[in-house]
Amino acid sequence: RQWSGIGVRSILFVVVCALLMGLVLMISTDPAHTWPSTSTLWIRRPGATNPAHKKGEMWKSATGKSFNGPPPIIAPSLLAADLANLASEAKRVMDAGADVLHIDVMDGHFVPNLSWGAPVIKCLRSHSNAFFDTHLMVSNPAEFVGPMADAGVDMFTFHIEANMPDGGVKGLIQQLRDAGMRVGIAVKPKTAVESVFPYVDMIDLVLIMTVEPGFGGQRFMADMMPKVRTLREKYPKLNIEVDG
Repeated sequence: RQWSGIGVRSILFVVVCALLMGLVLMISTDPAHTWPSTSTLWIRRPGATNPAHKKGEMWKSATGKSFNGPPPIIAPSLLAADLANLASEAKRVMDAGADVLHIDVMDGHFVPNLSWGAPVIKCLRSHSNAFFDTHLMVSNPAEFVGPMADAGVDMFTFHIEANMPDGGVKGLIQQLRDAGMRVGIAVKPKTAVESVFPYVDMIDLVLIMTVEPGFGGQRFMADMMPKVRTLREKYPKLNIEVDG
């Protein structure tokens, strides 16, 4: 369906995407990170129509205020899509101006719901050149490292509350690096943000949950925003994602 002929269903989809989007503050210049040669963190794959934000560029908001440093990135959640048409829905939000695609993986154990796994993501990858920002709400994230890398995932964000392999959080981070993926750590509402401090210099992003993970359409928890403030004050160049 073309935008010129958009219907009520398409409008509702875009609105839900906006409600579920992760607003991500980009681009870290921390030398501890290993950045790609393009000097960008979130970058579209070859053939994408919209340019990625470049590190260090000036970004101006709709209010006219300019910022030096991480600009906001819009990451609509695939959970809001028509699940029978994932490829076309992903294309539609990317063509509408989204920066990356947020893909929620749920295992039915860490959270009650099930979503999709590596086979579905791999199939979608063959139809999309978007940056796959993948949020794993799973009990044993180490079991997903190989399958997600093979599926074409770009960012693998795991929960600090999940079960860790031998070597703990640092061991899992190294596994993800070795698999060629970017690394994020997610924090549930009841988890102290200080729990991620020991790992910030090893990762690319911290995701702050502003809803309980596992369900779409929940009310935004404004009392989680002090966690974002704490991170921003302590780590001015950190990439911070807000989910919910």
